[in-house]
Formats: sequence, structure tokens, C-alpha cells
Amino acid sequence: ANTLYIYDLATNDAVRISDNPRANRDPMWVGDSIFYISDRDGKFNLYAYDTAAKKITQVTRNRDWDIRWPSSDNKSRIVYERDGELELMDTGSR
Repeated sequence: ANTLYIYDLATNDAVRISDNPRANRDPMWVGDSIFYISDRDGKFNLYAYDTAAKKITQVTRNRDWDIRWPSSDNKSRIVYERDGELELMDTGSR
């Protein structure tokens, strides 16, 4: 499964941000958070890693369909596909 890291080009240090053996992918850095999808609970849902607090929180809790192909505008919105529909999420209000 995919593992996500933050890599510092200046120091060549790598910090692991995903903490489970399941798939973690499609990272998007928006503000102080790195959003990504993971199937750690059996379905692909959106998670956020807070770079200041170094904490992961689950953002969506879909039990019926996986979230697929998330993409951000690098400002405040993430669009993704779920059950053949496009959904838009505001990263501030989640």
C-alpha cells in the first residue's frame, strides 16, 4: 500500500504522515493541511493531516461508495467523484 511522506528538499529529511498499512494516496496540500484519501476503514474516504499539530483527522465518512480522483484548487476547495457524481468540499468548513 502507498505510504505518504513530507520531504524537505533543504535538509533531505522525510517525515511519514500516513499511519496505517492500507492504501493512502492522492495527497493535496491546502493551507496547513495535507488532504488525501485512504481506505483504512474499508472505503476510500478523505483524511487531513495537520502539519502544525501532526495529527490526522477523518474528514468524510462515506460507507456506501469510495471517494475517487480528488483534486484541489490549492486554495480552499476539493472536488472528487463518488458514485458517479462530482462532489465539492470546502476545506475550511469541511
